Amino acid sequence: MQSAFNIEEDIFENEFEDSSSYSSGASFSSEDEATACTDEFSTEEWTELTKLKRQDTIPLMDPQPGQPQPDQITPLSLFRIFFDEEVLEEITNNSNDYAKSIFEANPIPSRRMGDMTPLTPRELENWLGIAIMMGLIKAPKQTDYWSTIPLYHNKLISGIMPSRRFQAISRMMHLSPLQYYGSNKLSKIEPILSMIRERCKANYCLGKYISIDESMIQFKGRHQAIQYMPAKPIKWGFKVFALCDSVSGYMWNFYIFSGKSQDDVHSTMRVVLRLIESLQGSFHKHYLFFDRWYSSIELFNSLSNLGLAATGTVNPNRKGLPKASISKKTRNQFFLRGDLLFCAWYDHRPIYLLSNIEGIQFNSVKRTAKEGTEKNVEKPVIVSKYTFGMGGVDYYDQLIQAYSTHRKSVKWWKSCFHYLIEIAVTNSFIIYKHYSTKGIVEAMSHEKFTRLLAEQLTKDVSQEENEQLAEKMNKVSRCRYCVEHQTLQSKKCSKTRHCCHECKKPIHLKCMKLHECK
Repeated sequence: MQSAFNIEEDIFENEFEDSSSYSSGASFSSEDEATACTDEFSTEEWTELTKLKRQDTIPLMDPQPGQPQPDQITPLSLFRIFFDEEVLEEITNNSNDYAKSIFEANPIPSRRMGDMTPLTPRELENWLGIAIMMGLIKAPKQTDYWSTIPLYHNKLISGIMPSRRFQAISRMMHLSPLQYYGSNKLSKIEPILSMIRERCKANYCLGKYISIDESMIQFKGRHQAIQYMPAKPIKWGFKVFALCDSVSGYMWNFYIFSGKSQDDVHSTMRVVLRLIESLQGSFHKHYLFFDRWYSSIELFNSLSNLGLAATGTVNPNRKGLPKASISKKTRNQFFLRGDLLFCAWYDHRPIYLLSNIEGIQFNSVKRTAKEGTEKNVEKPVIVSKYTFGMGGVDYYDQLIQAYSTHRKSVKWWKSCFHYLIEIAVTNSFIIYKHYSTKGIVEAMSHEKFTRLLAEQLTKDVSQEENEQLAEKMNKVSRCRYCVEHQTLQSKKCSKTRHCCHECKKPIHLKCMKLHECK
């Protein structure tokens, strides 16, 4: 890593009179203190400096989609990059297997189980579209969208799929094979989680600036991996470690924290190394930012050996750090050891940063003094760089929460699945925005993109299209598709007035797309 930097030292005095508006954030957590003494160091001493000329030589690289441009760029075509046929088939097969096992255990299941007609990939897309619509238009309860109360009733949603069918799909949906359960704490979502994660990495090239931080999946039920994060907007739920592009906010890599192992001594360092593992071969192209929960001298040494530039805030009580004496009068102090720079700077409170790439440089910023007058204050460039580069995950969280599909559930994996849907929608929007800035497609807002995506997902399986394939009969008869496929309707003698316009067999409207003429 050192070979990439030009270092020139010159000692001189430098003082500040006022502070900037940058703040170091919340107070240190117990987890910071628990990992404060876990590093191993060389015997090399820190040298205090007042000047260090070191140039960031990493070329600026814009983030962009990793795959060739689709022939037709639409919200649906971009969403299908993540929820493609393979993902849809995996979910439908697992869901149908689970529904079949329930039906075999209960040959005459209760009415609350709803319509148990086999699920198809197209109908699953329909269900996903409705879930996204519910994120755009909030109602107190899920069933309110089909309610007769005018205030809540949604004609579009109720026309796409009956309430009982939507509830049945929600109830019978399963993301992993039945025999896969219990293999680990996240076994119920692991197959789909891995598939979505791989598609996120394969379909986007990160820019120069990247950041690592935590996100949260809201859930207040019971699970061994539930975390409490008082500083986050979502305080209870699953913790997600995420690697995002700092400029676009695209979530490139992530994993759900499922608990510490007994030998997890350097757990925070392993989080970073695990997230950047897939960047191997392109470390020299990126500049990584993370906060003090991850920072340690050992981590920075590892990143330098890999050739990855990094800057992060650090807990000052980490073992091996020099003792800095800063105040409102002596606002900054810098120390160097090898290629690692330690910056202590006093703003409204002291902040501490480590970097293996930044030098000692300052920007002039305007600040308001107590008497109301403005004055120019010199602010370290390393602080400005960190402020700019660290916001990727937070920006992504803002996009996700705007039209979240989350619904309260007693089943933990459903909250995680809705989070995966939100990842696909948000990453699709970020890719679309890239094409719109290039002038390839028309620019649109986040709300409009989400609305069009929901409409396109539900366009294929509409009541009107099914009616075009059917004819009305003068008498009612049992649905031949339900009888042949041993569905719940056949046991309840569910009848219909519609028939296939080709073979004239009686078929439910909702079964029309599934029926094949013989």
